[in-house]
This record gives sequence, C-alpha cells and structure tokens, in this order.
Amino acid sequence: MRPHFTGGDAALISYMTKNMHYPDGARQLKVTGKVYIRFILSAAGRITDASVVRGPGGGLNEEALRLVWLMPPWQPGYQRGQAVRVVCTMPIEFQL
Repeated sequence: MRPHFTGGDAALISYMTKNMHYPDGARQLKVTGKVYIRFILSAAGRITDASVVRGPGGGLNEEALRLVWLMPPWQPGYQRGQAVRVVCTMPIEFQL
C-alpha cells in the first residue's frame, strides 16, 4: 500500500491552503510554477531528508520546503504487511 497524507487528498489540499504563504518577492516579480520536493517518509510516517529537486526560485522553493517540513505525520507505506520507508516526490504549485 502506498503512503498517503492523513485524511487523504482533501486534507492535503486544506493543509496547503491554510499554511502556504506566497513570498512577497515572488508575488512582486509574478513568479509562479511548480516546486518538486523529494523526501523520505519513514515507517512511522515522519518526513525526513526533504530537499528541492526543481523549482522556479524567487522564494517559492524555500516556501515549498517549509510546507513539507511542517506537515503532520502521514500514513506510511506498507509492503507485505510491514510499514516501510518510502522515497516520495511531491509537486507543490504556486499560482497568483
């Protein structure tokens, strides 16, 4: 079973909406786009080793990374009935 955000996609969207702060510099320069964050989800559902794979910059990369680090625990992935570590890549989209 694949890992998922506790509460599903609707809860993930709600979390992002409530916690995302568009950086002022990016807003002024009208920087938009997707930031791809790679992280390891531990067998306990905790995020570790998060880093930016690719993004538009302008402060958006840092904001996306902040959002991932502050996420509550996820439901971990399972293989053969055991919780396992999983490498995940998540796109986070910024639009004005």
